[in-house]
Amino acid sequence: MKNRKQKSCLEEYTNKKADYFSKIEGFDDSELMAVNDKIKKHLYQTLNLIDSMKVDSGATDTLSAFFTQLKELLIGKKPIQALVFYFNRDGGELFLSAYGALKPDSFMDKELSLSNRLDNEVVGEIGPIKIFNYNEIKEDALYYDEIDDCDLEYENDYINELIILKAYAIFEEILLKLDLKNLLSDIQIISPFYSYIQEHDGGESNLLTIFEK
Repeated sequence: MKNRKQKSCLEEYTNKKADYFSKIEGFDDSELMAVNDKIKKHLYQTLNLIDSMKVDSGATDTLSAFFTQLKELLIGKKPIQALVFYFNRDGGELFLSAYGALKPDSFMDKELSLSNRLDNEVVGEIGPIKIFNYNEIKEDALYYDEIDDCDLEYENDYINELIILKAYAIFEEILLKLDLKNLLSDIQIISPFYSYIQEHDGGESNLLTIFEK
């Protein structure tokens, strides 16, 4: 289970979406109310579009197969203390890696630190799991044109963050439906055991689970 202070991916997404919703409500980038209303409508539609994101129908089976493959790859290897699901924001895909004993002095709440990853990978990337309509939503949600001479490209950073957080929330839901302790029961692990979702080089990240064996 998680530290009570740690927000879930769903909470992170819901809070960020609420912040953006409030921002849209107060949007005023034109002297004309009609233009502002048109922009607000577009941004509300963008939020609804992001909410329509989903995973492939076989994602749960694919994730279970990840752990079966992980067990096989860990035969004869040292114990592990962390799993990282690496997210590729360009393709909406997740890959799994496993890591050995962690250094407490370089522990980070929301991601596995670089010092705990360097020279500590026990099993390389397994995958991918694909967010089913991620690319289509990203293509439609990121906006590079103007609406009545108002440039919306500056909104894209915030929208892109929402897209990634939504993908994380969907994956978290799938992972938490699995009996992770049981899936790892035949694997040598070090307690406490952590799982994270993050990007390779910075970007969005979050702690998924912590548990004692």
